[in-house]
Amino acid sequence: MKVNVGLFKTLFLFIFYLFYVKIVSSIFGTTELSMIFADLLYLAVIVYCYKDKLSECRKKMFKKNIGKQILRAIGYALLLFVIYMAVGAVLFSFYPELGASDGNTEAIYSIYSVATVYLIIKTLVFATIAEELLFKEAIRDIIKPNVLYIIISSVIYAFVNIMYDDLSLAVTWLYMIPYLLFAILLNIIYVKNDDNICLVFLIKFFYNLIPLAVLLSGVGA
Repeated sequence: MKVNVGLFKTLFLFIFYLFYVKIVSSIFGTTELSMIFADLLYLAVIVYCYKDKLSECRKKMFKKNIGKQILRAIGYALLLFVIYMAVGAVLFSFYPELGASDGNTEAIYSIYSVATVYLIIKTLVFATIAEELLFKEAIRDIIKPNVLYIIISSVIYAFVNIMYDDLSLAVTWLYMIPYLLFAILLNIIYVKNDDNICLVFLIKFFYNLIPLAVLLSGVGA
């Protein structure tokens, strides 16, 4: 019987993603260092799984004007952030219980009290590389049609971001809308740029850098 290696790898990475924190914390306890170790462990595993794709992607990026690629990524990131905030503002106007800020910003604020180092690693390294490899490359390995890939990948990404909240509440599912829109737009960019995961890394990096820079600068504190 032929083994579908891509499917096996994808399932393994998703299962590991759901449980790696619990596994590490059960051994070392729930401390700042153990959480950093857990994230870096998962990051190392998923980077190893896609080392060939990452090497190929890096070569392609540097064959082009890297400065231009960075400027493109910044432009995409700003556009996505503005759209995300606008959608959040519209939802907030109808459902004030949602809160005024977007889910991405709230997630960053929620771990600010832990430690600055952990915050930076989680936001700019783990969320940028590990999560995008998981929700882009791992799913792309098993779903080739573009439209089907964009829909399934986006829904999974959005659901994972709310699944630990109270799913019995309607407001929890409303929170899913901005995540879903963000994922759809980023997946479209990914597909339209020949599955360029390195460009996605740059976009996500600058997208997360915006609220992080505001937070660390103390603006609005």
